[in-house]
Amino acid sequence: MQPLQPTTPKNLNPLARELLESFAGHAEAAEIVLGGGVALSHYLEYRDTVDVDAWWRQERSAEIVRFAEQCMMEMAARHGLNFRRRTWGETESLELLRGSQKQCGVYFYRSKIGPIILDHSVYTNRGYAQCDLNPEERADYVRHVCSVFDCGIFPEETDWQTFAGWKDVFDRFPIADSPAYHTFRHWYRWEPTTRGTCRIMPDWKAADLREGRTDPCEEMV
Repeated sequence: MQPLQPTTPKNLNPLARELLESFAGHAEAAEIVLGGGVALSHYLEYRDTVDVDAWWRQERSAEIVRFAEQCMMEMAARHGLNFRRRTWGETESLELLRGSQKQCGVYFYRSKIGPIILDHSVYTNRGYAQCDLNPEERADYVRHVCSVFDCGIFPEETDWQTFAGWKDVFDRFPIADSPAYHTFRHWYRWEPTTRGTCRIMPDWKAADLREGRTDPCEEMV
């Protein structure tokens, strides 16, 4: 079986696409490793997202951060947007805003990518979920955890404990296309919400279809 080769996604947020194109061809971009939904969409078409998740290939570099910041500021000028830079935990965020509404953002996680599957780096640091975050920042954290859970990386025990008290965040910012989001809701015995479709069939579902099986517990995941 031949491995999937990356292709330019058709379903990519225009600002996220413009940002990646502004990175292309620059030496600094070689030290930026994409992750999350944008990276996945280069292999399998994924839901639209305005967030570009990234890690360092080696070590964090202030020069590369300045490069990304300059690209974002130039985009802000072209589109009449505001630029904002934030830091929390081990995450640095560069965002384009229209008023207070985020239009696009790139998130740098300071942990390096290792030779095996990502662990703590995909959740930032352990203390992040416990910080005094506003609802939008909590929702952003939930989205990050759900996105990697959807890709098979099981959440930390502390995340399960924290999210048990975040029902208001789950209700206000639903992620209809995320199986992980609905798994959390079922685990906490919260009422179900409308499900979307991420268009990615899990291995167990494909096996059931091939072998003519049905799973009575399918609605629980």
